[in-house]
Amino acid sequence: MRVSINQLSELTGKDRRTIKMRLGDLPHEPGPKQSYLYDSRSALQRIYCGETTEDGTGGVTLEQARIKLTLKQATNVDVDTEIKRKQRIPIEVVNEVYDQVFQAQSAILKASKLPTETVNEILAQMRAMPSKLKW
Repeated sequence: MRVSINQLSELTGKDRRTIKMRLGDLPHEPGPKQSYLYDSRSALQRIYCGETTEDGTGGVTLEQARIKLTLKQATNVDVDTEIKRKQRIPIEVVNEVYDQVFQAQSAILKASKLPTETVNEILAQMRAMPSKLKW
């Protein structure tokens, strides 16, 4: 059965823009009033399950999704363990310490007898340092 984006929107209760985005490059046929007609099975599978493969099955099986979730959970546990062992510093702590050091150095530079242009150049280089870090 061939269905349009409007029909799919009515059937599923999803917005037309959502339907159009999820169908993406799914093969279609021209329909009335410049609409596209999609195979209902493939379209509904793509809307509810994601990408479809050439044989019409979902791109990710339930088992593959579980494996992916398990791997992500393991990664999160590893990161949490590193933080607890103090082998990984949370970015908020790094940013806070950097801000405190920057303020102290700025105060020292401004109190020095260096020319204003030189102080501003040094401060500009210090402000640019976080953008050079690879997070």
